[in-house]
Amino acid sequence: MDDNSRNTVRHVVHVMAGLYLIHTAYGLFKGLPEASGTEKVIMIIAIFAFSVIGAVLAVMGVKQGLRDSRTQPEEESEAALEAGEPDEEEKDL
Repeated sequence: MDDNSRNTVRHVVHVMAGLYLIHTAYGLFKGLPEASGTEKVIMIIAIFAFSVIGAVLAVMGVKQGLRDSRTQPEEESEAALEAGEPDEEEKDL
């Protein structure tokens, strides 16, 4: 696997992990009314932590994936120029 594929897979895994943490936080939130005392406090802390970490992972994964997808074509065209390959417009002529 080349670096671009690894980065794409890494970003997808970050987004999926973030969404899973948010889903877990939602599941804990649904079970919150049955909890009492110390258990309720621990669940509230876990819900907050899972929500924040999950949101950060998901947003950063999407953001980095979009950034990489924008820079990838520029890098390919620069590599083609260095290798002496003709541009798309030159190929049509």
